[in-house]
Amino acid sequence: MISFEKIDGAEYTICFDNKKSFDLSLIPNTTLTKNFDVITDFFTELSNTLGKEFDKHIYALLSDYQTCNTDDDRFNLLKNNAKSIAEYSCDFINKKGIDYTAFADDKKRIEDSIFFEANEIKKIILLSEAFKIYSLFSNRKEGLCLDYFRKINTQFVDLFEADDVIDKIFSLIESIYYVKNGQKEKRGKSDEILLSFNSILSKTLPICLYDKNPIVFFVHIIKNKKKWRVQGIKEKVAYSHEDEDGYIYEDEDESDWDKPVSLLMKEAYNITLRELETISRACLIKKSREKGIKFLPDSIKKIEYISPLWEFMVAGLLSKAISIKYYDLKRQNPRRTALLSFYFADKMKPIFSNKYQYLFYLADFYATSQPPDFTQYRLKNVSKLIERTLNYYGMRLANIGGSRVSFARGIETFVGKMNNTRFRNILTGEELSKIEVEQLEIEIIDFLSECLFENVEGKLGKLKNTIGQDLKGFNNGQTNV
Repeated sequence: MISFEKIDGAEYTICFDNKKSFDLSLIPNTTLTKNFDVITDFFTELSNTLGKEFDKHIYALLSDYQTCNTDDDRFNLLKNNAKSIAEYSCDFINKKGIDYTAFADDKKRIEDSIFFEANEIKKIILLSEAFKIYSLFSNRKEGLCLDYFRKINTQFVDLFEADDVIDKIFSLIESIYYVKNGQKEKRGKSDEILLSFNSILSKTLPICLYDKNPIVFFVHIIKNKKKWRVQGIKEKVAYSHEDEDGYIYEDEDESDWDKPVSLLMKEAYNITLRELETISRACLIKKSREKGIKFLPDSIKKIEYISPLWEFMVAGLLSKAISIKYYDLKRQNPRRTALLSFYFADKMKPIFSNKYQYLFYLADFYATSQPPDFTQYRLKNVSKLIERTLNYYGMRLANIGGSRVSFARGIETFVGKMNNTRFRNILTGEELSKIEVEQLEIEIIDFLSECLFENVEGKLGKLKNTIGQDLKGFNNGQTNV
């Protein structure tokens, strides 16, 4: 069993049953150090739950970490062990059997609210547990540099397919900051919001408790940080959920860990997206000429809504292909999302040998009505979903939301939104008469299964190469679409 002994201040010793131990010199005054009892209690419970195999792995990892002489060595070691850390987190949560639907009560949904589904809450908890294990290395004086620290964090987000959840946390913070006197104000990405967002991910997320609702915790922390920003007050905040024992959060001086995303990086993203938008427009014009259709540029300017297809499928896969975060892609304007969706489908068709024709056909349509936040739609092809996910377990289940039920709920939400939104073809201007829901269900189940588990790197690698060639051609004065 793993145990800890406090030596002095931020100095600890981690002990193993084999009588071996390691000294840990934590970074003083960080939130993780101030709440290190959360980490030590977690490791003790993790050790008791997963047994000697986990203990041996952590012992070997700590031993190897001690032999690393450079930041590159430490980064490569943790990068190569990130998947096993994620799998241990997943095994631990599954064995605890917490029902996260209790934290996602549909009855509490209100219009325009940020609502977290049970599978999304579970992904937050899985990230939190992985970050706790990772903190044994990241929250030490011999930890990684900031760039490597963020790369490992991003790797965990990718392993749990949690980009959409991270985006929703940002939206939650944004919604709290842009409410004044009970009224919503115009939204935008201020440094203040980015500071809170980075703080939640790097400080608050790792100290969440697996059996408590993290969203309540986040809201409490965000509201109090907002108060500190306005009033200039520094104070200790106690968090309690329904009078149960909860969290202690102490604010601390802002440091490099909380700095917002580099303006240069944001500008690089914007340049890439502007170039892709131009390429997508050229692709649209080329296709219209091939079909003998007169392209009307003014029709693009009238696009007001984002298709659910962009948020549920296109943005996530495009994110992996062009290395721009999902939550940055998701927040693009409706005109750009419509053009990029058309371009994305045009590039995906030959990669998938013209499979999923209906799914990619729908990428040619943009929304002409606001998609609903949620619907009452229920899955019709249940047997199809069970058949495709029959052999999924462990990390595979985590990647689709933690369970087959969560996967089904995600597809229901997507198909329900598509079925309750009006669409117009971006090429012809014709309205879509109806959504073939059963065909859409079948294709999205097969498509996601293939993309997530069957040669995903090969498919996305081809997409990445194809887009890369188009961008290279664009920068050389050519538009090969």
